[in-house]
Order: sequence, then structure tokens, then C-alpha cells
Amino acid sequence: MNTTEAEMFYHWRCQAESVAMEKAETKYVSIKDIYAGIPSSIANKYSSVQIMQEELQMEASMLHVVPETKRIIEQERHKGNNIVFISDMYLPSKFLMEQLMRENIAEKDDLCFVSCECGASKSEGNLYAYVEKQIQEKPICHYGDNTWSDIRMARKNGIRAKQIQSGFNRTEKCIIDTFKHNRHFLYYSCLVGIMRYSRINYKDRTSSEISADFVAPIFTAYVLACLNKAKNEKLERLYFLARDGYILLWIAKFFAKKYSGLDLRYLYVSRKSMYLPSLTSLDENEIEKYFGDKLRYTSNKQVLKYFKQTVWDENVILKEATEARKRINAYFEKEDIYNENVKYALVDVGWKGSGRYAFNKLLHLRGCTEREMWYWGSFKDWRLRFEGKFWTYNINLGLPLPFITLIEDFFSTSPDLSTIDYKDGKPLFDENSKIDNAQILLKNKNCLACFCLFVNEYELDNLNILDNLSHVCCDVLAERPDMIDLRALSEMNCFSENGNGGRFVHAPRLMDVIRYMLGGHTFHGWIEGNIAYAHKSLFRPLTYIRRVILWGKNKIK
Repeated sequence: MNTTEAEMFYHWRCQAESVAMEKAETKYVSIKDIYAGIPSSIANKYSSVQIMQEELQMEASMLHVVPETKRIIEQERHKGNNIVFISDMYLPSKFLMEQLMRENIAEKDDLCFVSCECGASKSEGNLYAYVEKQIQEKPICHYGDNTWSDIRMARKNGIRAKQIQSGFNRTEKCIIDTFKHNRHFLYYSCLVGIMRYSRINYKDRTSSEISADFVAPIFTAYVLACLNKAKNEKLERLYFLARDGYILLWIAKFFAKKYSGLDLRYLYVSRKSMYLPSLTSLDENEIEKYFGDKLRYTSNKQVLKYFKQTVWDENVILKEATEARKRINAYFEKEDIYNENVKYALVDVGWKGSGRYAFNKLLHLRGCTEREMWYWGSFKDWRLRFEGKFWTYNINLGLPLPFITLIEDFFSTSPDLSTIDYKDGKPLFDENSKIDNAQILLKNKNCLACFCLFVNEYELDNLNILDNLSHVCCDVLAERPDMIDLRALSEMNCFSENGNGGRFVHAPRLMDVIRYMLGGHTFHGWIEGNIAYAHKSLFRPLTYIRRVILWGKNKIK
């Protein structure tokens, strides 16, 4: 089919089931009934049987096991219970059984009842009576994910029912609703379906929502944008900067085959590992460049800490800077940083760009060309305070300040420690920088692997669509935390250089809730998330009151 024929077929197929029901004057139509009505102008050179078989093959290739459901079936079978499969579906029971047996879910003697063959449905409740009459067994326990057809109608017919939470959650429904009138809705629907599968595919699906519904689409969109930008600009290499770049590089490797000429590498650097070796003068104007003209707000103790010093002694500091430069140069030479014949850029998460100045200064000291740094996000007010070329993926994104912690310690969590120095061409690490977020990293990797594999397999790596999806996910995360299962964030350890790290979300203090409601600022983390986590039902009323009060304050002004 050409694109016009494909679109005609799509529109016909969307309505074909309803048209078949009207013609047959029954809700219980099969796929044969549906394709019996295909117009010759759409079938064209193919027979209705051929197209129907293509749909069945497509269904078979895209059906995937819900691990929780398979586990329940195995448990019930182990108890000695007979397993019967029932479905409101236009596909034949023989086809469904083939797929169930392929996945080792069904056995050949299991029964399967489908609404289109039985003339009854779960949604109307009469399929339960039909099945009960056929199998003549009691008691029956029914498992399903639909609140109405699987739970309410089963119980109405005297059958014990247990709900499996494998459907779309509130976040995924919100995203689907956002794009329901978009001309690329099918694209978005597929991507949200993959997010859902990534979430329920993880063994601890109750706390995998952040990883599947936010980390996966948001970071995958950014990484693909970086890979595409590198391709368009004919770059030969990308360096992903430790340690936030760890998960970004991990994602990039899933798509490496499509960008086969691009060398993907990991570079162990940090502000603390680059500040001292790049230092050549203690002139105040020079020191200020490391702090984005905010030196007047930075204490001497903080300045010394970033340069890994305890006393402000110019001779000692510059001598140590020279030695540190020799050490970092040995590492950079090993990583081919100073190779002028290779076109490359550096990829990081963000935020201010302070490391960019130190890195490019090291290049200048070796007589090398300045390199670009690419960021997922950066502070608008800080973008021009540091020298050096840069590109920001989320140019207009205005996330709340606490989200820096969320992105760095949850989205970008890695097994690495912070790089602090170098020896013999190898990085040295700060043992005090360890964050015990191993379980979060495991969730992120599992959900990202699932998401990236399906995006690759079904060629869903459309940059514009992923970009739009990413921004909607960011909006939901920032503005509607009450729709999200925040338990994963309550398990998240936050890094603090002064040793006062803690949980990202927690029960808020009463004073903070009152201050927030009255339109004031709070200073104890993500107040919206804390309220949604501890008092979900109060989030929207409190938010509404806050908006009204802020509106009133603006009117008075």
C-alpha cells in the first residue's frame, strides 16, 4: 500500500467494528465479520482474507506477557486449580490460545471463551453465566484488570473477583488524553503503551512509575536529540560526562547501530577535578569566572573548597594547580581530548555551566579549540555567565528548584563516585560522595531497557513526537504530583555536600503547608510533592486556595 491507501485503510479499520455490529445487529462480531465489509477500493489488489491474516500476524508480533498475570496463573495452576481464559474480543479463541501457549501461559487442555464466539460478554455480565454453565465448576475466582467488566460484573454474577493492576495509571491516562486530538495520536498511544509495559514489567511495579513514566521518555528524548544533533553536525564523537552522564550513555548504546559512525565515550570529570588544574591566576576577575559573577555571594571557605585548598596562599595554590594540570592532562591525553583532528561535543545533564569554563580553559592552555557542551536543562539566568559554547535541550523549561536534586539523584543516579583528581592517567574518586541509590538505578535500567528496546523495534524514535511527550511528562511531574505514585521518591537518598542529605519526598511540616496555601515560599524541598505524598486528597484544594490567594495579592498590587 502507498501512504494514501494506508491512511484510507486506517480510517476504515477504526470504524469497521462498529459498522459490522450495526450490520449484524449484534455486539458480538468476529474479525471475519469485520473484514467481510471491507470496500474493494481499500482492499484493492489484496483479498480481505490476506489483510485479515496480516492483522493477525501483527497482533501476534505485538502481544507481550504481563509478568504479574503470568505469575498469578502459575500460582493458581500450582495449587491444582483449573485455568479458564475468557475475553471480550473479536479475535478467535484458537488464535488467542496459540499466543498463550507460545508464551507458556496456557496448556493445551485449557479452555478459552471469547465474546464473539459465545454471543455474550464480560461487560454485560452474561459471559460469566455462559462460562459457568459450560465448565460446571464452583467456586470460581476471576482475575482481571477492568474495574467494570472484570470486577463489578463478575461479582454481580456471584463470582469472586480480584483486580490485577495492569492497566494505564493516572499519569498515562493524562498523557493519552493530552494527545487524543493530535494527528500523531497513534504514535503517542504506542509510546504510552510502552511506558505502561515498562512499568508493569518490573517486578516491583508499585515503585517503578517514576522510572517508566518519566525517566524513560524524558531522558530517551534528550539522548536521541543529542545523537541526531551529532549526526547533523557531522561530529565523530560524543563524551558523556561523569557521573550524571552514566545513564545517558547507557541509553545511547541502545541506539548506537543507527548512528554507527559516532564514537560514544564516558569522561570522568567534575567541577572539583577541573577547577584547580585550570587555574592560572588568583586575580579576582579570573576567580569570578568560575562562579558566574556570583563571587560576592560565595564565601572564601566555599571558594577554597572548590579549589581543594584550606589556606589562601597564592604560591602554594598555583604550584598545586600546575601539578594537578599535569595529572589531568595525562588523563585527557589518554582519552584523546586534545586531538584537534576529531570533531566532538560533551553531553551532560546541566545546570549552570560552571564546569564548561574550566574544561575549555584547559583546552586553551594546550592551544586546542573550544568544544561545545550540551545540557538537558540549564538555568536561564546563568546561561551567559560562563564562557564557552553550549546547547540546551530544554530551552524554555522552568522546573521548580528541587527538581535539580530529582534529576541528579534519581534520573541520573549512577554507581560512580564523584571524580576528584587523577593519578597515572586514571581518575581518583571522592569516597564521601557515595549515594546508596542502587535500587533506583536498577529500576531505571530495567524500565529504560524495556522502553528503548521497543522504541527501537517499532521505529518510534521520531524526535518531534518524543520531544512533545517529554515535555508533557515534565509538566505532569511538576504540576500534578497528586497523580503519581511517589513512593519511589520517598526511598530516594539525596546527596548533600554538608552531610545533611535526606529523603526527596516526606511528610511536610504543618507550617510549610500553611505557608504554601497562603501563597508563600517554603524552604524544605519540594512542598507540592510532599503534600501529594502525605496528603494526596488535600493537594488540589490547597493548590486552588493558593492560586486564589496569589491572584488576590496580584490584584491588590
